Amino acid sequence: MGRDSGRRDDGLIFRPFTLTGEAADSIAGTLLAPTLYTETIMTLSTDLAQFCGTMEYHATTLRGKTFVCTDGMLYLAETAGAYWLLDAVASYQGSRLDRACNGFQLWQLRKLDDKCRNAAELTCWRDTPAADTKPAVRQLIPFTDFPFDELGDSFQFYACGTSADRVVAMLKSEY
Repeated sequence: MGRDSGRRDDGLIFRPFTLTGEAADSIAGTLLAPTLYTETIMTLSTDLAQFCGTMEYHATTLRGKTFVCTDGMLYLAETAGAYWLLDAVASYQGSRLDRACNGFQLWQLRKLDDKCRNAAELTCWRDTPAADTKPAVRQLIPFTDFPFDELGDSFQFYACGTSADRVVAMLKSEY
């Protein structure tokens, strides 16, 4: 089967993380109607809570390595326009992060107290974030429209596996 899309021999669905349809139109300048966007985001918290396990794994390749996400993470990316979050997590995968986290990564996107720019901080932890522990990854996101109002000031999810095998990003409810 071709590398652009479809089911692979290992059972993964290969779909590059690209915007199409309404999401692409929105980015290109044709904004979704504000009421539609608001209604979609207002149900996001409830919708994400419904994901338990996954029916399919969705894969893409970044820098020659396979990065996989579950149905719930793909739903988040599509509904909240957060493909950039998957790309950010995928970009950090490698042997240094494997050694630091030992196959289990807890990722946290935290809204910063910045009323002007909607800034956030993306961190990766080996375990539960603690004040006396340094994260394996820390990245400032200078501006984001991530739906913190619906999901709370901090959103956490997991990435499990190693870059030598494959890393799977999943909602906490899908673990």
